Amino acid sequence: MQQQEFIERFDKLTIEMKELVKSKNQDYSWNRDAFQSLKLPSHLWITSTECNIFNIILLKISRISNLLNGTPKVETESVKDSLIDLCNYWLILLIYIESENEKVSSIEAIPTKFDNKGFTINDN
Repeated sequence: MQQQEFIERFDKLTIEMKELVKSKNQDYSWNRDAFQSLKLPSHLWITSTECNIFNIILLKISRISNLLNGTPKVETESVKDSLIDLCNYWLILLIYIESENEKVSSIEAIPTKFDNKGFTINDN
């Protein structure tokens, strides 16, 4: 395969990935929080959101392995669809981790002063 054809296929697949994640995110997120359904296990103190997303990735890998081995065969599920799903979950995990790191960075960037009794001094 020539490099140009590879890049064209890559572009086509990333467009498919984006469309799939947009439609699923609309179905599974509430209150404008793109990660809402993925946070549920952490709200129930089962596991962290990051671990929940990673567990979904592991399930996708297992499913792809089963599909590649031909067992069990599901008519509505293809290897391609499952691989696109897997790629999307890796990106979802990366985006979630980056967004959480940004929150921490913005909190750390807020200068905090304390008086001699340990109360926060507001310079405003």
